[in-house]
Amino acid sequence: MPQQDKITVHWLNFSRAQRILWLLDELNLEYDLKVYQRNKQFRAPKELENVHPLGKSPVVEITKPDGEVIELAESGWITQYLIDNYDTEGVLTPANVQDSNKVNYFLHYSEGSFQPILVGLLVNQMATTVPPFPANWIAGAVVKGINAKYYGPELEKNLKYLNDIASAQHAKGSKYLVGNKLSGADIILSFPIISIFTSGRGLRPTVVDEFPELYKYYQNLSQEKKLKDANEKIAQLDDSRAHRILWLLEILQLDYEVKIYLRHPDTWRGPVQLYDAHPTGKAPVLEVVFADGRPSMKLAESGFIMQYLLRFYDPNYILNPTDLGEQLEVDYWLHFSEGSLQHLNMTLLINSVARHVAPFGLKGVAKLVTKGLNNGFYIHEWRLNMQYLDDRLAQNGTGFFVGNKLTAADVMLSFPIFENVFDNLDGVKEITHDKRDLRKVWPNLAKWSRMIKNIPSYKKVSQLMDEEVEDLIALNPKFDYAKGM
Repeated sequence: MPQQDKITVHWLNFSRAQRILWLLDELNLEYDLKVYQRNKQFRAPKELENVHPLGKSPVVEITKPDGEVIELAESGWITQYLIDNYDTEGVLTPANVQDSNKVNYFLHYSEGSFQPILVGLLVNQMATTVPPFPANWIAGAVVKGINAKYYGPELEKNLKYLNDIASAQHAKGSKYLVGNKLSGADIILSFPIISIFTSGRGLRPTVVDEFPELYKYYQNLSQEKKLKDANEKIAQLDDSRAHRILWLLEILQLDYEVKIYLRHPDTWRGPVQLYDAHPTGKAPVLEVVFADGRPSMKLAESGFIMQYLLRFYDPNYILNPTDLGEQLEVDYWLHFSEGSLQHLNMTLLINSVARHVAPFGLKGVAKLVTKGLNNGFYIHEWRLNMQYLDDRLAQNGTGFFVGNKLTAADVMLSFPIFENVFDNLDGVKEITHDKRDLRKVWPNLAKWSRMIKNIPSYKKVSQLMDEEVEDLIALNPKFDYAKGM
């Protein structure tokens, strides 16, 4: 059947858009390509802001025969949508529910956990070239300290995690991350994995020797014919975030138990015991114990956890809209929260405390350099995202991000917007050095945050967690923080 929908890809050089072209080629879909080039400061051109308010790439526009235009952003969401709606031959669709769950997890993991680490390392690397001599040498020393304390160990954890997965798959005779055929998991992770073994090799020079199974996976992936075709085509152009999961469980009236871990008071790292729950030692991790005796299942990545719970535990559409278009919007925000917004908050925080880990005599310089990093890149991007969110609330006009009631989109965004910003205004001022009243700068977000704060189920979870943490601290638990330090 001839393709009826017109697909346009807005492609930016040196961006994550490449894998979307590969995906479209795998699905045998025709598409138009609009190319944008970064400027000398490595920023996207202003023209991209006419396509999407954040000026990011990739963006995919789908024009239906009746003239309806669907705009997709966030790589994970684009990948999921295209496979769900255009993979009529089952080329990339997983063979079973278990594999489908794994693929959906990786769509969130790639952008929510793995990619932000590489972005942080890249920006820090670029930062050493900005200051004049001899300040550039000092900047290099400071950045090296930041990377050694945070980004380096996090990169190592994630590479080991992926190496173990690749090893297990190779032992089963599969060269793919999920099942025994190419899937959205391979496509979404192609950008960061290929980057770490090619252009980003300098971020971890010993990566090939340290992670041989992942390197073998990379070599196999690089030989995928349609990935090579897409590359050739482009070559011609040149606290933890667990709180909101408990809130969602509360709203859905699901019974649950909570196991609490305490961060290291100085480094903010999670304890080694968390590695027993998940190989990356991150939270939240949701373990589902089935009543029918099936093996229990562990879920990670906040967006994926929410997506799973909505699909299987929200039959009355309490948090999931009944309208299909609004369901798609909710899915977008689940990806946006972790893929675009949260890592900006995280990096601003890390840079702001870098002076505490700098050697004596360089603390003042560390503060100066990291302030320059934040002012030169992260604060600009963060403000752009916050304005985008404020505009979205104004546009919707209901007080919610999607539709006219609380949805998983609001729950997902409660952490980066309310808890990180509007419930921490003094901390935000210290990090951004912005003396303005952010409640007046983004009034719609401020009003939305007040609404979130006063929702009974949210207040209940907040009080519950405060009491649980206080009780745990009173017991003076012994956690080991040595791993990954």
